[in-house]
Amino acid sequence: MQASSRNNSLSLAALSLDERLLEARKRAIAMYGYSWLRPAGCGKTALSMTLLSKAAQQEADAGRTNSKYGVYQSAHIFRCSASAIVDQHHAYITASDDDDEVEIPDITEYRIRNTATPHVFIAEFEKIGNLTEFRYKTLFTLVDACYETAGVQFVMDSNLTPAQFEEHFTDKIMRRVAEMCCVVDYFTESISEPTGKS
Repeated sequence: MQASSRNNSLSLAALSLDERLLEARKRAIAMYGYSWLRPAGCGKTALSMTLLSKAAQQEADAGRTNSKYGVYQSAHIFRCSASAIVDQHHAYITASDDDDEVEIPDITEYRIRNTATPHVFIAEFEKIGNLTEFRYKTLFTLVDACYETAGVQFVMDSNLTPAQFEEHFTDKIMRRVAEMCCVVDYFTESISEPTGKS
C-alpha cells in the first residue's frame, strides 16, 4: 500500500510538472516574435495589428497604458514603419541644438534595451527606399537591440521573399529575425519556429 501511495504522489508531481511546462510553453509561444513575408495585399498589417491588440491588452491588464497615447502606445509598445523610423532617426541626428521641434524617434535602441518586456513592431521593411549605410545601420541597431534584449517581442513584415529580404538587408539581419521570430513565408507556404540564439 505504501508503494502505491508513493507512485500516486510521483504521478501527481509529474503531472503537475507537465502542466507547468505546458503553461510556460504557451506563454513563450504567445510572446514569439513574428516575421511575415507575403506578397502585397495578403493581410500582413491585419495580422500585425492582431498581435498589437494582444500586446496592448497585456499592457492594460498590467496597468501600463499611457493616457497621452492610449492603449496602443504604452511605454512598452513601439510600432512604426521601417521607412518612418529611419527618417525619424535621421531628423533627430541632423537637427540643430536649438531645434525645439525635433522629437525622439518612436523606436530607439535605448527604449528597447531599457524597457521591461518591450513589444517592437516594424512594418514594411521593403519600403525603406535606397538602403544607405545610415539606413542599414539604423535598422540593424534596432533589430540587434531586440535580439540581445531578453523578453522582447519583435514583429516585422515585408513583401519580399526570404531570399530577397536576405539579399537586401544581409544575412546579419535575416539570421537575427530567424532566431527571434516565427517566420511565416507565404511565398512557399512555410512556417519556421524561432531557431533560438546561436
